[in-house]
Amino acid sequence: MKVLSEEETKMYKASIGELLEHTADPSAKKIIGAYSYTVKYATNHTKIKGFPVSEMEKCATSLGLTVRHSDNSKVYRTKDILTDRIILKIESHFEETCDECGDKYRNKITDPEPEIRCFLCMQGSHKCEKFSERLHVLTNSPMYLLTGSIWVCTGCRIKNDISVPIKPVKQSVTFEEKEESAKPEETTAEEEEVEAEEEKRNIAR
Repeated sequence: MKVLSEEETKMYKASIGELLEHTADPSAKKIIGAYSYTVKYATNHTKIKGFPVSEMEKCATSLGLTVRHSDNSKVYRTKDILTDRIILKIESHFEETCDECGDKYRNKITDPEPEIRCFLCMQGSHKCEKFSERLHVLTNSPMYLLTGSIWVCTGCRIKNDISVPIKPVKQSVTFEEKEESAKPEETTAEEEEVEAEEEKRNIAR
């Protein structure tokens, strides 16, 4: 279990409380309430994945995620991926530090949509003048017309040590570091699909 400071505990409780207050759907409340900021990512993933898909989709929708295409096909093809997105969306309302102005900030679920979200973890950008100026320069660059705009938040930048060429991994505040093993573990077809989905996000490198 993570050891948190009084300030951190207060922030996490406030964030979860706001999410619970925002949604009226009982299914969404159950799933959000099942999330714990004191345990590792794998524990939260197992707990949330245990809910029925129908309830998980209601929770995801209440958090602002789109779960169905116009033809009613699933946006998130597996339960693992849907679980991951719910966890990251919950954590996107936790406190982060702005790389531009250095201030700590927290995007509330009742706030307007951030100018841009982290490519790896869904964290929203800070609503400060310095970030807006940086984004303005970026979006007016000729390169933007060719590649679009990709932003990585402070947490993911530190987590991935962006200064060196490594495979990015999502930054979850409860993310469990992978332990090195003498023998490679076998992966299931579902896990392979999750890895394939994550591989698409590696273009950020």
